Amino acid sequence: MAATVAAAIAKSGDLINRGPKVRSDLYFLNNTEAPAILIETCFVDSKADVNNYQVNFGMICGAIADVFTEEEAVASDKKLFHTKGTCSWFGGPQDEGVDEDEGLAFIYEYEQAPHLFLKEQPPGTTGLARRLDPAVPYVACRWDYDVTPKEMLADKANFAIVRAGKWRVLAWPADWGPHETTDRVADLSPGLLETLGLATDDEVEVIYPFRVK
Repeated sequence: MAATVAAAIAKSGDLINRGPKVRSDLYFLNNTEAPAILIETCFVDSKADVNNYQVNFGMICGAIADVFTEEEAVASDKKLFHTKGTCSWFGGPQDEGVDEDEGLAFIYEYEQAPHLFLKEQPPGTTGLARRLDPAVPYVACRWDYDVTPKEMLADKANFAIVRAGKWRVLAWPADWGPHETTDRVADLSPGLLETLGLATDDEVEVIYPFRVK
């Protein structure tokens, strides 16, 4: 299992696969009743590793989850939202399709979800839509708030699974959209679009929620 996890992390995160290591001196491994592994994803003192980790965070989470769960276990009766169709991108300083002061549908302040945003507000803007960090895996769909309330969508612990071809990435819901007139089902962060190897109007599948325990 450790070897499988190491390979999955390396492939999804564009990291060197250093393989599993057997250790007999770690408290965590010595004090679990069931067989266990301790995941060390990357070296935090390596700028290259950290950059790859940040860009591929959602992909890495999805790869780890794939090792331990079957698709049916992820989506089963807890699947509250499911859509498939074409996609585009949105958010961040380069998104001139949104106004400089445009906000988000269910996240109202930086402090509510700092993991989604750039540390500083981009010059000439005031809205959270333009402050979204393009490298972070986030997604916007036409959520049904009666089924997936705004508070649930804004909860950092609840991910969406965004899938394209053989890849799936865990991404945070960040907004409502795209507009019905586009005929698209999802808008992704630029980084997520790149991670999945997609371009505008390519097809994706979005399943929600997936909760990381």
